[in-house]
Amino acid sequence: MTVEQRVQRSGQVGGHTEILSAGDIAELKVLLGYANQSHHDTNAAWQTAVNNDAELTDFAERTLLFASRR
Repeated sequence: MTVEQRVQRSGQVGGHTEILSAGDIAELKVLLGYANQSHHDTNAAWQTAVNNDAELTDFAERTLLFASRR
């Protein structure tokens, strides 16, 4: 079960006990998808994955922005 499914199943999306908004969940999934490109558990070809400087900069900036939200 994905994080999104667990949060939605718990009834916390949109409720007063909401942990992450639907937009935050979507952003987290995008960040995770990019990070998984270079991770050995999720990409068998991780050693040959080519990182684009612009994509990496965008990922780093978005990750810092996401982590600094209150």
